[in-house]
Amino acid sequence: MYRFWGILLGSVLLILSSCEKCMKCSYTYTVTSIEQTVNGEEEVVNTYNGFVHNADGSNLDDECYKGDGDFTIDDKYALFADTTSLDNFNYTCTEL
Repeated sequence: MYRFWGILLGSVLLILSSCEKCMKCSYTYTVTSIEQTVNGEEEVVNTYNGFVHNADGSNLDDECYKGDGDFTIDDKYALFADTTSLDNFNYTCTEL
């Protein structure tokens, strides 16, 4: 009976330790412009969504790993937020 519980416990620990953990990130920013209309000037605000890019130009929208460790994707988005000139730049990262 102890062998059964030992095998079961070992199996559960193996499954839990090999699970993949993922984090997904994206950002939004706004662009405000003044447009001429027949009634005069009108302020137009457009909101855009995007992703930080990897060195190869691909979107850095999610990061996954197995086992223990820290996500680096959040740090990359924070660095981009600190160095961007985009207005109202906000990023969100969600652990999946």
